Amino acid sequence: VLGFANGSGTSVVSTNAANGAFTATLANLAANTTYYFHSYATDAAGTHYSAQQSFITSGLIAPVATSASAISTNSFTANWNAVNGAASYLLDVSYLEDFGVNSTGSVAEGFSGGTSTPPSGWTLTGLGTYTSGGNFGLSSPSMQFNDGSGGNNDRIVTAAFGGQANSLSFWFKGNGTNAASSLLVEGLVGSTWTTIENINNLPTTGSTKTYNASSSPALPAGITQFRFTYTKSSGNLAFDDVTYTYGSASPIFVAGYEAKGVIGTSDAVTGLTQGTTYYYRVRAVSPNSTSANSNTITVQTTVAPATFGSINQAAAVCAGELATFQVTGLVPLSTTTITYNIASGANQTASVTANASGQGVFFVTLSSANNGQVLTVTSVQRTDVASVVVPVSSNNTVTLQSGASVTYYADADGDSYGNPAVSQVSCTGVPAVGVWVLNNTDCNDNNAAIFQSGQFFVDADADGYDNGSATVCYGTTVPAGYAATTLGSDCNDNNAAIFQSGQFFVDADADGYDNGSATVCYGTTVPAGYAATTLGSDCNDNNAAVHTQFEFFVDADLDGFGSTATALVCAANATTAPAGYAVNNTDCNDSVAAINPAATEQLYNGIDENCDGNLDEGFQLLSQVQSQCGTTLTAINSLITVTPFANITLYRYQIYKVVGGVITGQPQIVERAQPYFTFTNMASYDYATTYSIRVQLQRNGIWLGYYGPACQVATPALLDNPNGSGSINPSLCNTSLPTIATLIATPSLQSATGYRFR
Repeated sequence: VLGFANGSGTSVVSTNAANGAFTATLANLAANTTYYFHSYATDAAGTHYSAQQSFITSGLIAPVATSASAISTNSFTANWNAVNGAASYLLDVSYLEDFGVNSTGSVAEGFSGGTSTPPSGWTLTGLGTYTSGGNFGLSSPSMQFNDGSGGNNDRIVTAAFGGQANSLSFWFKGNGTNAASSLLVEGLVGSTWTTIENINNLPTTGSTKTYNASSSPALPAGITQFRFTYTKSSGNLAFDDVTYTYGSASPIFVAGYEAKGVIGTSDAVTGLTQGTTYYYRVRAVSPNSTSANSNTITVQTTVAPATFGSINQAAAVCAGELATFQVTGLVPLSTTTITYNIASGANQTASVTANASGQGVFFVTLSSANNGQVLTVTSVQRTDVASVVVPVSSNNTVTLQSGASVTYYADADGDSYGNPAVSQVSCTGVPAVGVWVLNNTDCNDNNAAIFQSGQFFVDADADGYDNGSATVCYGTTVPAGYAATTLGSDCNDNNAAIFQSGQFFVDADADGYDNGSATVCYGTTVPAGYAATTLGSDCNDNNAAVHTQFEFFVDADLDGFGSTATALVCAANATTAPAGYAVNNTDCNDSVAAINPAATEQLYNGIDENCDGNLDEGFQLLSQVQSQCGTTLTAINSLITVTPFANITLYRYQIYKVVGGVITGQPQIVERAQPYFTFTNMASYDYATTYSIRVQLQRNGIWLGYYGPACQVATPALLDNPNGSGSINPSLCNTSLPTIATLIATPSLQSATGYRFR
């Protein structure tokens, strides 16, 4: 205590008292504690005290953790060395090496290695793979929960991760599954597997399932590992693209072992999970001090080996069916490989997942030869954890029951003939309910008098001739409408008087001329409308007076005058044309009845009504070039005038180029409402060129159809000198210009695009 009285407190005798400095050793002090002291000396004059001083002892040192002992499947003893001054110790035990502080990460697993190379730290039990399109997520392959080994509850267990799960997602798709098939999704919280969701009605199209804090159901807190278990009723499950994230902002401890106070240097840690890695550390404690953490010790609990109780066949089966075998005495919730043989044959294996009671099943297809043989289990080995093979020698045999299958057929009418469409397979004898026989030849199981099938000729009219054959269900006699023999094919099985087919000439009008031939079903005489002989082809078999074709001219407008088109027509003779035909071909327009050689010509309509090849004969309106005919124009745009007439609505000018006195090329057409035009009205024209010009008139909107006489007109020369259109103005020729800027010009020429003066 600060300021304690002289002579009070605890005296400590110096070991080296002498004149000058001396020391004293203090022991059994408390850690991290303030102490006060003063020195004193005694001589003849009395006891003399120094001034009071103080010091603080240091804190406890960290303990040294040592290896665990007494390790079992669910416990171990944590050990450490004693620390001087420690009154007790604080023990931490965790699933994570860093005790969960700041452990974050994510995993995205697509199972690219299939089942042969599983992800590191993961356990795959009883699985196959899918590679077919539509049966994997982002890429092939996916995992296949398929119960293929004959067991049940195929399983995937992820590696443990260093933190608490924040999210989980995966892709899955059911193939042939039903409502009883399910996927159990679990998370390991502490040492307990906690259900996240048991998914029934698995999707039959690829789907992604996601869990997090806000999903429904929500992801439970504290998960450090995931497990997926498939329970099969029917069908398989494709499973792919498992993704999860994890992180922790606070430590994660085994329940009851976070800073657990311990007196002594060891403590038993209990309630653990087999085959699981744990970590522990310890701190020393005194009233005034707590040390730093010790080193971390790693411990893995041991694994319970496989166990076996008994085996039995659940029920007898028929040969070729799956038999169910029930196994007891397994390690609860474990996956075990059962090794067995049948009749001391080759070893076979089955994967069995035990329920919480240690019971499981597997399936084997049995044959009739297996009936009465013995199935012997020889060993078991856990596959959900690393484990040893355990031999089995007691309660390990079962006598197989697999009877041969026999097919029985229903005999509803009791005639001892069975119905092939109604059968039942039994390996225990004739079915107890109903009448069943081994025969399956009854074609009518509703009538005891009819029981067999036979091939007969169809003879509905009973004339002895058949209409083909048919398979008939009958009893002991030939059924009505059928015959056992035949005189030949019947072409009409509904009339006994008609039974044979023959080829005859068609002669509907009975004039001896035929309209082709036909195969006819008849009896003993030639049928009406037909003949056995012919005088030739009949072009009209509906009129006995007409039977020959003659060539006539087509008269489409029915005006009595034919066109040049001909046709063979059925008629009484060659001089009497039927309607629509004529004996002449003088009609120039067979589409209009008013146009023919007997019609009267109508003026100025552009039509040759009387077919003489002329229009407006004797009254034609002929226009032609007037004064310019045979001349050369003085300018390219000089007007060319033609003969005008009354009631003319348009003038059509047909203009040909003349080369060497010969009309050449295609004409240009200019149409104008006036009796004149210029060469510049043409699409193209040339200087110093002769053109031939004709005129056709349009009167009252109708073109007359003929041109007037042709006339030749020449365009002026362009550069002829003298008098060429493109010459220098004559007033400037042979003169002296008054000034250097005087304009030298040539006339402006139509269609000229440039002028070059040299």
